Amino acid sequence: LDANKTVDFVPLVRAPGGVRLAGGDAAQSTLDGFFKRSEEIQTSGFVEEAFAEYAKKTAQRTAAVLLGDSALLRGVNVLTGRKPLGRLYGRRARLALVNHLECESLREVLAEALKRV
Repeated sequence: LDANKTVDFVPLVRAPGGVRLAGGDAAQSTLDGFFKRSEEIQTSGFVEEAFAEYAKKTAQRTAAVLLGDSALLRGVNVLTGRKPLGRLYGRRARLALVNHLECESLREVLAEALKRV
């Protein structure tokens, strides 16, 4: 931002039917957390480490989404020690899947194919 521009942060909280302005402690807590994260992301490696932790925590749910999250696949998940992708896909198949997710054009083709199934 240049010297002539400012940014205002308006803390909001969830409320029945939408959101409302946060007040008092909720507003201060929201702003404190925001400024803390703003400082943390400037630390070298913080974003990568935080993302790696997030990916680790959500890996099983993500695998379930890729496998369709059906009752049958939940059973397979239990029987395979909660590592369905590693058991159902070989190394080359997993690499092909990663390639389709990382390559923008292949990801778009995959999304379109899934919409048409």
